[in-house]
Amino acid sequence: VENGIDPELIEAALNKITFQTKEAAISEDNPRGVLYAITALSTWLYGEDPYVNLEFSKYLDQLAKLADTGYFEKLIEDKLLNNPLRIEISLKAEPGKNDENEAAVLRELQEFKSNLDTEEINALVKNTKDLIKRQDAPDKPEDLAKIPTLTRDDLTTDVPDYPLEETSFYDGTSFYHAEQFTAGIDYLGLYFDISDFEAKEYEALGLLSNLLSNLGTKNYDAAKLQTEIDTHTGGIYGTISIFENQEGKIQPYFVLKGKALESSFDHLVELLKEIMTATDFTDTVEISKITQRLISGFEGAINSRSHILVANRALSQVRPATKLSELTSGIDQFNHLKTVREELKGDATDLSLKLTQLLHRLLNKNRLNVLYTGEQGRVATVKETLREAFFELSDEPLGEAIVYQPGIKQNEAYITAQDVNYVGVGADAKNILAFTGASNVLATAIRYDYLWNHIRVKGGAYGSLYTHRRNGNFALGSYRDPNLRATLEVYRNLPEYVLNLSLTKEELNKYIIGTMSPLEQPKSAESKGIAALSRLKNGVSREDLVKLKEEILATEVEDLATLAEDIQKVLEEDTVVVIGNKAQIDAEESLFDEIFTLY
Repeated sequence: VENGIDPELIEAALNKITFQTKEAAISEDNPRGVLYAITALSTWLYGEDPYVNLEFSKYLDQLAKLADTGYFEKLIEDKLLNNPLRIEISLKAEPGKNDENEAAVLRELQEFKSNLDTEEINALVKNTKDLIKRQDAPDKPEDLAKIPTLTRDDLTTDVPDYPLEETSFYDGTSFYHAEQFTAGIDYLGLYFDISDFEAKEYEALGLLSNLLSNLGTKNYDAAKLQTEIDTHTGGIYGTISIFENQEGKIQPYFVLKGKALESSFDHLVELLKEIMTATDFTDTVEISKITQRLISGFEGAINSRSHILVANRALSQVRPATKLSELTSGIDQFNHLKTVREELKGDATDLSLKLTQLLHRLLNKNRLNVLYTGEQGRVATVKETLREAFFELSDEPLGEAIVYQPGIKQNEAYITAQDVNYVGVGADAKNILAFTGASNVLATAIRYDYLWNHIRVKGGAYGSLYTHRRNGNFALGSYRDPNLRATLEVYRNLPEYVLNLSLTKEELNKYIIGTMSPLEQPKSAESKGIAALSRLKNGVSREDLVKLKEEILATEVEDLATLAEDIQKVLEEDTVVVIGNKAQIDAEESLFDEIFTLY
């Protein structure tokens, strides 16, 4: 504050907010009307102008004019540094605290029960039975009839046709153009083919994707690079994309994505080139910070996405493509990050060299494919700019594509410092349970009837998961679940539910509508471009999606019950993965082949 804020930092922050608000104004990923209404209510409820928070351009312009007046420095000084109202909170870990709490609760319950007479105990038992009876009772038809609903006639089998034009980029690689209205924003994806990389290299590729754009380069330290990115673009980041066609062929890519206004496209390309060719892997202090941030982020995400982690971990043991995802973003990646953290405490020369060599191997014209989402008039300029920018990349022949394998098939448990569990099973249903309209309608019924009632209402979990994909991925999972073995029993009893499924016409229509809902979800221009490429690489045509919707609308109750036997066969091939409470996992250790401590 005393020395003043770097004006470039303020410019970068304002540009970032401006870009985000401009992009949100044309995006269809989120319900804009609802978001605008909520934004308006933040002032309207208190008698102020409902439009004031929607006029962001005017206020951003005003803030830009205040950048060199000391306004922001004074704001920080008055509202933060000199603010007498503050609270300091320290969170300290106490080993064994959860076990002590559970033991204390058990003692309290035992003491409570010991003070009850027979009549009071019987009353509690009756209340419990009444609760179970109420949970089992279906909603009254007259109550359900009060809820407005669509009919099958209101639904359509139409599927948007996201255009995608493929032309040659370099010799043997492709330039994909997804023509969309983007309001002057260019969306760019550089897709490097990594199909000849060994599976054991994917953990390092996962780390590398997080280092690029976050680590400094030859010409910019990490902070300055981020300022440049925020000033001139809408963001740059790395990721791993893994496609799998209908024959099971896997096509993995290391991807660098970026977006910018048309006027800043050249700067976006310059920054991408800088990141790709000049990232400094000798800065082990910064690598250590990023690695620790990734580890902390993963640990924090345990509370919000472990149901997905257990499902994907189970699937990785039977599905090669999911195994690659596990290596780059799942539990395997988390364990790799912890190994890297330890390596960074000593001489990290080997790590720096490995990352440098890995990136050098990636930067090959024979690997580089491009996805550009934008308007037709920009294609020639974008393509030529990129060809010139990356023309000096090596053109070494690629190796033979690897035939990837799934992980070791075994039941696993991962202990964390939590009171609840995330219970998952996964299997390969590719040649057992057909992916049809009926199987999709059944999935909706399973989610919102069977699992909702047995896992959430009766079991006390916060939520559940059921997935069956076109590629054969089949998984069940629970979210913040107080149970373990009981949840697995619910999964095992699923075929019986399907076999005896009896639905009224109204109930079936409800599930059909629910099945169609995600297929009708609006997408932003960027998402449409990615969807177009995914359709191509996964071998799913618009006609396939139309057929699926036709099958969904034609589904009858008897079509669902016939799937019970196939689901039984799938579950006979599943593997179990649990993340959760140590006491419960230890009590059920016979269920698992391996038990690990996650953190």
